Amino acid sequence: MKRRNSFFSFYKKLLELRKSGAFEPFRSNEIISDSNEEKRLLTLTAEGEKSLFAAFNFSDSDQEVNVAEGSWQLLLASGNKEWGGTQEIKFQSISNNFQIPAHSFVLLNK
Repeated sequence: MKRRNSFFSFYKKLLELRKSGAFEPFRSNEIISDSNEEKRLLTLTAEGEKSLFAAFNFSDSDQEVNVAEGSWQLLLASGNKEWGGTQEIKFQSISNNFQIPAHSFVLLNK
């Protein structure tokens, strides 16, 4: 039952982000995508007045992700324990790189 509740809460969080306009940079800015098939990693970046960064790790192991410098804020980390994941990514600001857990994604804005 706990897993179902965390899935429902995760879905509610995604809807909340959508309603708040968090995904607007992906609609109004050019999206730069980068994929690494060997690492099974995909990143999407939309830079502008508001910027959004998403990293998707489809591999069986943690991956290092590089993000442009700036004051990035964590919006969502699907691998966090709150959502039934095994790790906890907690930070207020990111430098240039960080680890993303296996089979998860991270969403950042600035």
